[in-house]
Amino acid sequence: MSSKHSGGRITFAVLALACCLLSSNPAASETLGRPLPAPETSRPPLDSSLTPYVACRRDVAGERSGSVPAIMPDLAVRWTLAFRTQQRGAQFSMPPPYAGPQGRLSPTLQEFLDGERQFAFMTRELTSVDRASFRRAHGGRDPITIPVAMGSFRHFGFVDTMVFVVHQDNPITGLTFAQLDGIYSADRLRGHAPVRTWGDLGLTNPQWKDRPVVALGGGRRGVEDSAKAVVVRQRILSTQAREGVWNDRLPVMGDGDDNVPSWVAKSPGAIGITVLSQMKPGVKAIALAADESGAFVVPTMSNVYEGRYPLLRSVDLLLAPAANGAADPVLSEWARFMLSSEGQGVVLEQGVFLPLRGEFLKQARARLAAVEGACPPDSR
Repeated sequence: MSSKHSGGRITFAVLALACCLLSSNPAASETLGRPLPAPETSRPPLDSSLTPYVACRRDVAGERSGSVPAIMPDLAVRWTLAFRTQQRGAQFSMPPPYAGPQGRLSPTLQEFLDGERQFAFMTRELTSVDRASFRRAHGGRDPITIPVAMGSFRHFGFVDTMVFVVHQDNPITGLTFAQLDGIYSADRLRGHAPVRTWGDLGLTNPQWKDRPVVALGGGRRGVEDSAKAVVVRQRILSTQAREGVWNDRLPVMGDGDDNVPSWVAKSPGAIGITVLSQMKPGVKAIALAADESGAFVVPTMSNVYEGRYPLLRSVDLLLAPAANGAADPVLSEWARFMLSSEGQGVVLEQGVFLPLRGEFLKQARARLAAVEGACPPDSR
């Protein structure tokens, strides 16, 4: 059985062998990472603006070492093999153990943070502790962050789509980010009044108007936000370069992707943060609007595939910047390949993560252009 993309043919046997060659540990969970879910049977087309890979620098060579989280070895190896059909001199070392995307969990990620490796694939924002480690080792600079894929649609644990859920009998159909900020934040930077009842959110039915809103699933763990809590804090609670603060009165029993829907299904007045893969009978995912004038978007497959849903998450390539802020030329060339039709075709072919589309793709190209530098005159 083989897998094809426009840059050449890669067999699954070769992929498995390549993963094993990266490993010196026989434990499968550490050697190969987390087992992949079955690919989605329905997949989106590639963004129409994608173009074939055109090298900025021909014949880039040299070995670069990096970190890969437990859900990423397969895709990282696919990108490596596909890129080497175009740039045979490039070598990438991504050794196990493959662990969680935090320095305290992953020795190889900590080595990247400490300046001992040149790149890292990340499936969440860096924690504040990890960002501080990176800055200490890199003269106060932050890593270069380039989105290279989207998360999955509904594969649990594979950066799947975040949703807010309410009880199935709740008549609310959608909420704005300002309304969610009024529920989940302490300082309400978006200007909404404190939300205490469903009447504060526009419900006028006597059965719901005075019913208290019970907000679950902040997703925080100790002093650090979970991956999903970071998304909510950055995109909903924070605005105009000011970071929002969580409402410290949020109940803790709703934490956990599987716990949240169960609690909401038992509590008609509850709202919770979870992911599509953990939906359960008795709850419904509501539509979201980033601002008062925007359209409400339901987390359907088409809205996720087209990049319209406002809580989508990305898979990022993090690079260590040079003193002038530029990216390593070998790694920037690899990123250029990932953002081509061949590179995004690798994502589509795998069928777990989603290829970049729309604004995410534009943002990724802009970030790469800012650190790539001018192509040599004779490069093409």
